[in-house]
Amino acid sequence: MLLGGASLSRVWPLDVAKGPHDAASPEEDPMNLNNVTCPHCGGLPHNPKQVHIGDAEILHTAVRGVFDLTTSHAIDWRLEAHLTSPDADGNITLTCSGVLVDSNAVHVSHLSQMLMEIGGVAFIGELALDGMIRPVRGALSLVEAAGTSVVICGPDNAREAALVLGVRVLVARHLRDVIAWLRSGDNDALLAPPDDSHPSIAEVGSRPAPDLDDLVIEPVVVRAMQVAAAGGHGLLLIGPPGAGKTSVARRLPGLLPAMTRDEALEVTRCASVAGLNVGGGLIHHRPFRAPHHSASAAGLVGGGAPTARPGEVTLAHHGVLLIDDAHEVSTMSLRFLAEVLETGRSDLSRASGTITYPAKALVVATTEADDPRTYGRVSTGPLGSILDLSVTQTPRPPHGIGWPRAPSSATAQASVARAWGKQAARDWTPGAVARQPFGLLLATASNDAVVYLDQTVPTFLRRRVLAVARTIADLGGADAVEVDHVMEAKGLINTQGGER
Repeated sequence: MLLGGASLSRVWPLDVAKGPHDAASPEEDPMNLNNVTCPHCGGLPHNPKQVHIGDAEILHTAVRGVFDLTTSHAIDWRLEAHLTSPDADGNITLTCSGVLVDSNAVHVSHLSQMLMEIGGVAFIGELALDGMIRPVRGALSLVEAAGTSVVICGPDNAREAALVLGVRVLVARHLRDVIAWLRSGDNDALLAPPDDSHPSIAEVGSRPAPDLDDLVIEPVVVRAMQVAAAGGHGLLLIGPPGAGKTSVARRLPGLLPAMTRDEALEVTRCASVAGLNVGGGLIHHRPFRAPHHSASAAGLVGGGAPTARPGEVTLAHHGVLLIDDAHEVSTMSLRFLAEVLETGRSDLSRASGTITYPAKALVVATTEADDPRTYGRVSTGPLGSILDLSVTQTPRPPHGIGWPRAPSSATAQASVARAWGKQAARDWTPGAVARQPFGLLLATASNDAVVYLDQTVPTFLRRRVLAVARTIADLGGADAVEVDHVMEAKGLINTQGGER
């Protein structure tokens, strides 16, 4: 069990208690940082953690107070550890495996036998100084990494922990609930996790997108949205302030087909590690993230110390990332973002190791067209290789005269879903035509389309035009790319961006 408190720390590591002979040595367990000795623990595993030398005496007193308030047994235990400085967030963590045993609250033989019978138990949570069990970040990933058959956590982590199949989740509100379970082994001493019927807190940022038919926009913009969603092509929207560029981008997640369970679990893991899913369960809707143009490189791709946090591109994984006013974002931040989007992953290296976060997001950037230098900085800058499509959005005329109302998101989504089905039938990753190599794209084009492509498209743009044409053909249900698909693609592509 992890111990902490408002005046001491917030702790996120995991302490897994298994059988008496299953404890990993400090060299084998990468989570072990220091050696901790608890006497009379009868071979029970104990994971070493950090204690700040200046706070050691206070920490001992505080922890003793927690158990004095919680148990009816006198506490008689000793802690030996290498005393180190707290991390950059001021956190200090302490694992007291064996404390309950040392206090005679639980008998060693009973506990060892019970742990072997159930296949191990993981305790996940932060123990407050009043004995209450508080939520932690990354509960879903911690349960998956634990590999135990039983998990005991606080109520705010229960719905998330219950997403892992094959794991029984029990809920403890207070340390005394855990002690009662350890003494009796009776699951009725703890609560069952709640159902997943109400929306997650994280879905405030990933709720259903507004419907496309709320807008009156030019048909070419709607077409570009469908092509972007169907092929995973980055989209650059150009227009003056008030043209509705942001409103269009916010409706793009509604054009993407529903996530599979595996995709939803990936999105939930990302939100959980960032602390955005406390109290929530599975996130069902594709995320939409729109960071401010002043966001730093670390805010966009992830960073921080000592443990790097996920950035906006990871929080938009399997969803849409809007870079609004992209001409205002620093060139260095855009360069880092482009590198991550090219690979679909964010590798964050620190002295302690490297953390990899997923980063497969559909990118939409907006900029103004008044100054050619402003437009050129985005279309030919670091994101130029990602932004395959480029359309100019003009302000809506009075009462929308001359412009048809956009189709509903459900209608547009059905068309995108059919295109994804065509791509899956070719054993391509659905929604990732933009990442396909030129050779595979060329093999799906007709002879006439290839000749037309060679005669009318510059060499450096051929792969981009052919990828967009392949997506257009998929939207139309065509097996081969024809000349008319290439002609339409030429009118939609960003002609100034570099190649992927």
